[in-house]
This record gives sequence, structure tokens and C-alpha cells, in this order.
Amino acid sequence: RGFAWYLFDNDLDPGNGFGGGTSQSVALPTTLTASGSEPASDVAVALHAAGDGWNLLGNPFLVGLNVSTVNSWLSGGATLASAVGQVWQCAPNSANPPACVGSYVTTDTAPLNGVVPAWHAVWFQASAPGTLTIPTAARAPSRRQPLRRLSFELAAGDGSALDRAATLVFREEATGAWDLWDLEKLASLNAPSVRVAFGGERDGERVLKAQGSYASDPGTLDIPIHVASQGAGADLVLSWPTLDDLPASWDLLLTDEQTGATIDLRSEPLYAFSVAEQPARQRGSPGTSARHAGDEARFTLSIRAGASTSEEGGGLAETWLGVPAPNPSSGTAVVRYSLASGGPARLTVVDLLGREVAVLADGALPAGEARAEIAASQLAPGVYVIRLEATGEVHTQRAVVVR
Repeated sequence: RGFAWYLFDNDLDPGNGFGGGTSQSVALPTTLTASGSEPASDVAVALHAAGDGWNLLGNPFLVGLNVSTVNSWLSGGATLASAVGQVWQCAPNSANPPACVGSYVTTDTAPLNGVVPAWHAVWFQASAPGTLTIPTAARAPSRRQPLRRLSFELAAGDGSALDRAATLVFREEATGAWDLWDLEKLASLNAPSVRVAFGGERDGERVLKAQGSYASDPGTLDIPIHVASQGAGADLVLSWPTLDDLPASWDLLLTDEQTGATIDLRSEPLYAFSVAEQPARQRGSPGTSARHAGDEARFTLSIRAGASTSEEGGGLAETWLGVPAPNPSSGTAVVRYSLASGGPARLTVVDLLGREVAVLADGALPAGEARAEIAASQLAPGVYVIRLEATGEVHTQRAVVVR
């Protein structure tokens, strides 16, 4: 097992003995020590727009960095292609639960919810160079975004590869064309890898998107979804763990354009399928956009938005399902959830074949936050989906059981 640190220093002289690709092996465990102190004033960094325009920015603070207003941090002619960033994070490996699989996630997606954790870096894509000044006022330990959003994850059938950077957001500010909440997809740092992305256009060119931005009441949408396996096997699993604040009146149908199968995202937590495996890509330089291969989309997501029933008093309903903790678990895990209004609700655990293996709550439940316990010790090791059904909405989270 191993891990990689990606360290960048724009002032480093490649001839001083430390640059030019020099590396060394270090026995694990090891400690990386950083000297200095947290900055007490705003931090200015230079943005470039060369190549694909990706800039790796570090969180300079000892708490989370709220990047939801990043577009207001610009000066000197700088512009961003997107006000949404991508962060590399680790997720449990279902093929080897003690290990993990890395994947990008967008900053608009849980668990980030607009906040880059301490000691993390985030990629932002610039369309014109200039200066970005990180304000001390953006220091924030946590933030919950009241966004309508739908997120997809693509996993290799054996769990050895994962892509979590595929989110749709629905906002009042969306324009219908490319806007600040649309986001190009970064190529994975992994090899082998899998990829799920939305098809789109930017400046007249076809691109792969890690995030698509649409109006809060979008009417009728048909969104192409592209998938690929690059050396990770032919068997893949597509899931949609986040359906946040989507009105119950919206129809969410996924069509497999090869087999003709249609899946109701509110009724099924995942879809297993096969693809023609591509060769594993060579690990390239970080900060490279994933390229559109000109292939046809494997799936079409059809959204038919009816009248919204999840808004009360002008605000978005607060029905949500939290991430179980601990995760992975070998004993008892706790999952928090909240209901916007009292009424019939059901909280269950299903396996990857869609079989219900545990009922955590069922019946007329009160509004507000609650918690339930998952007896992981009574379940076989593997990956499970926690499923909350309430007020016509379905929310899901992934849970891993280990021994």
C-alpha cells in the first residue's frame, strides 16, 4: 500500500537538488511536519489560465475554508470558468474495506457542502489570469448548503475504482447556458480508473462536466451521462446517493441507451451494467481536464419537474439523511436524519442487490432530527445502502461493514 503527496512550489529551482522529479521512499508510518503559523491576514495567490486553466489552491487556515463566495475574491483581471472546485478525497474500498479509493468530489457536494477542510487543497479553473485573495473571513468549520442537488457515483464492480464527481444542482441563479456552477471534469489521479460525467458544451466545444447547473424549477430536461472504465474491468455500478430537496412531484428516470432499461431513481438505489473496458490511462500531470472522446452517452437522465411541493414559507424542506458513523463499521453505527414534516416514513438498509436487510424506522414519525442505530455486527461484510423514504422523497447514503 502507498499514498502520494502532491507538493507544488512555483518558486522551486529544479536545479537545486530537490526538483526535477527527485523523489525518495519513506517507511510507513511517517510524519510530515510543517513549520510556521496560521496566517492572520488575507492570503493573495496568483492565478494562471495556461493549458486547461486549473489552479491548485491550499486552504491556509487550521479550520475549514468556505469557498461559496470564491468569485468575489478575484482581482487584476482574473476570472473563473466555474465558482465550484474539486477536492481529492478517500472513500472506503468495498473490495478491501480497510483501504480506500481516491476520487474527486465537487465543493457543492456532500460531505464538503461548500467548505474545504483544513490541510486540504482544491482545484479551481481560471479562464483569465490575475489574483485571488483568500479572506480570513472565509474561515468556517462547517456549512450546510440548502441546495437542490442530485449526485451520482460510479464504482468498479469489485470496488477497486470510484468516481464521485458527478453532481447536478438546481439554483435560481442558473442561466440555462454555461454559468458559474457548471464545472469541467478533472481527469482522475488513479490508474486504473472509472469515470462518470455529464455531456455539455463550453464556448462551442463539447466537454465532460463534473457538475451541471440548472434552474430551480427546470421544467423538462434530458441530460446525457457518459461512463467509462479505464483498466478497471467491464462490470460497473452506478448509484445516486444524494437526492437533496428535490420536490416529490419531479420524475427522475434513467435510461440505459444500450439495453433500453429505464430506472426510477426514487425506487432503485443503484444500477449494475457492463461496458467495453478501455486501456488504463497513464498517470498524467494533475490538473488536466478529462477529454470528450466523441462517444455517444451511455445513459440519459430525464427530469420532468412538476409543481414544487417541498417549499413552505419560501424555504426549502429540510428532509435529509446523514452519513453513518463510524463508516466502515464492525459493531454499531449511528445514522442521523431529519424530516421536514411529520408523517409516514421508512428508514431501511439494503444490499447491493436491492434486498432489504434491516428496517431502522417505519411508521408515522415526527418532524425534526432523529437518529437510528445500525447493527453492523449482524450484517455480512460488504457495502450497503441506507435508504430514507419520506414525503415522497428518497435519500440514500453508503455504509460499509467490515470484520
